Amino acid sequence: MGTPYRYVMLEHTTDAFWEAYGRDLPELFASCALALMDTVVDVGRVEGVDMDEVRVSGHDLESLLYNWLDALIAAMSIKRRVYSRFETRVTEEREGFTLEARMWGETIDFEKHHYKTEVKGVTYHLMAVERTEDGYRARFILDL
Repeated sequence: MGTPYRYVMLEHTTDAFWEAYGRDLPELFASCALALMDTVVDVGRVEGVDMDEVRVSGHDLESLLYNWLDALIAAMSIKRRVYSRFETRVTEEREGFTLEARMWGETIDFEKHHYKTEVKGVTYHLMAVERTEDGYRARFILDL
């Protein structure tokens, strides 16, 4: 069985406000990625037929999350890609953090994937990455 992605949508007046969870940082960042995809399409309809890779870095966990989600938004808008499975690795370095990911998905098909809405970008407003008793929790807002 794959990674148990966990996320919930929180109340927000105009944008998509997500809270995601993970037992560790790789699982947390994978859950955040799936929440982003779930904002745009029905992720249950996305087949993992192709694999893409991405590497991002950040000076702290919040900037790493921002850069990760921004890279995925770029993949959706420029390459027309959507993903349903993520394998991530997060490493702490002297300058901050690096995330390397392999992502499985396919070219977006508006009918097949039941397109929901466009995400314009991610914002730092209310963004947080926190350690919890069970692992990690992240909160982020997507500008629609």
